Amino acid sequence: MNSVPTPVVFIPALLCDEAMYSDVIADLGDAIEPHVLLSPKPRLEDSVADLL
Repeated sequence: MNSVPTPVVFIPALLCDEAMYSDVIADLGDAIEPHVLLSPKPRLEDSVADLL
């Protein structure tokens, strides 16, 4: 049986990038379809609103 990976959105904290989640993404492997979204907004709340 082929399972479909679960799409997962990662939004790094301010001043971080996709490296913040590299270990988690590697550990979850094929179980997820990772999407790391970055925003230039200065506040986390604004970044989330911008991305989602």
